[in-house]
Amino acid sequence: MATRVWQAPKQRTGSSPENTLDLAGVAPPITTAAPAPAWRVSRNPLTRLFLWSAGVDPTLLHNRVEQYRYSATGIFLVLVASVSALMFAVFGSVIHGAFNRWLLAAAAVWFIIIFWTDRSIVADPDYGDLSDADSGDPEAKRRRFPRPGLYWLRYLFRLTIALGGAFLVTEAALLLIFAAEIQDQMAAEKVPRLTAARDPARRPETAQINTIQQQIDANNARLTTAEAKVTDANQRLAAESRGDGGSRRRGFGPVAMELQKEVKALSAARDQVQAEVTSQNAQLGQNRKALEATRQQNIDRQVTEINQNQGWIEQEAALQAFLHEHRGEPVVQAVPWALRGMFVALDLLPLSLKLFSRRTLYDRRLRADAWLEAYRLERLRQAGKDAILLTADLARVRANTIYDLAREQEQFRRSSRMNHLGPADW
Repeated sequence: MATRVWQAPKQRTGSSPENTLDLAGVAPPITTAAPAPAWRVSRNPLTRLFLWSAGVDPTLLHNRVEQYRYSATGIFLVLVASVSALMFAVFGSVIHGAFNRWLLAAAAVWFIIIFWTDRSIVADPDYGDLSDADSGDPEAKRRRFPRPGLYWLRYLFRLTIALGGAFLVTEAALLLIFAAEIQDQMAAEKVPRLTAARDPARRPETAQINTIQQQIDANNARLTTAEAKVTDANQRLAAESRGDGGSRRRGFGPVAMELQKEVKALSAARDQVQAEVTSQNAQLGQNRKALEATRQQNIDRQVTEINQNQGWIEQEAALQAFLHEHRGEPVVQAVPWALRGMFVALDLLPLSLKLFSRRTLYDRRLRADAWLEAYRLERLRQAGKDAILLTADLARVRANTIYDLAREQEQFRRSSRMNHLGPADW
């Protein structure tokens, strides 16, 4: 009897080759790769770089319009990160008071943080709900916004960076815009501080200098008193010798001799006081000069600190004072908020492109590939599950067959033995 061989039916006109069967009766494998378009992505290195920056797969781009669109997205990412790094360097220069080389390294690190954060947000694919791959229905409703939950923490992190960066960068920009007004404001605010700093009465060394001066005056008073006593004794001695006073006897008598002894004693006491005062006043004078030099150094140092104090806090205080004085001028009050809004909008541009952009052909092809891959994995999972069930069923059938065969063999052995033996041997 001839064996019939099944032959695959001929492909009908209009049918796709994916729906046909091969000679073995098995459908050809479904490929997840999109058909190669006739148009190819530009080989320009800059174009490739910007497409990579936007996190785009060039093989899924359909035409030049999509290439231009995602290249522009990559350019935006690079520009936003570059502007953020530049403003970071400007802000660091304003705080430090001058540009420093380490700001370049810090700005480069900030560029990497902003760039990779924005790229991770923009490049994150929005496949929608792929659970419909279980049923094989590719028409799934795409969510307009990304999934809730912890996924939003990344957007919140980027929003926090944008708001904080916009505030700090705006302050640095305002300090540059109103630099002349801020310098005038700082100069005006420094006048009373400089006056107070130059006032010797406010220095703590002044009290010590006054104490030393009082000691010097007391020593001088002691010397003056001693000299006055000597002068008085000399005058009485002269009057006694002339006969104008004392005993009223002219000449150098006993009274004059006593007065002469008194003059010598007072002169010796005066000389001793003078020596002590000279020594003490010399030491006190050195101490006073040292304190006066220290006071002057402290005054000069404080004046220099006040004049050289151009830090961020001082400039910020001067800026706030300037804005407060011109609170009635709308333009002056609008400039800070306009700059803050501009920097926030610039920082949030990549996030806005991700959340509010329309669905493109690239998104559809990316989702189609993801759906096919999910569908393939689901079919493989189902096939693996079926294979496990079939293997378990086959093992069960084999076990039942072995059991039935062993049971029949045992029954045959018993029946054969019983037939061989007589009833008496049972």
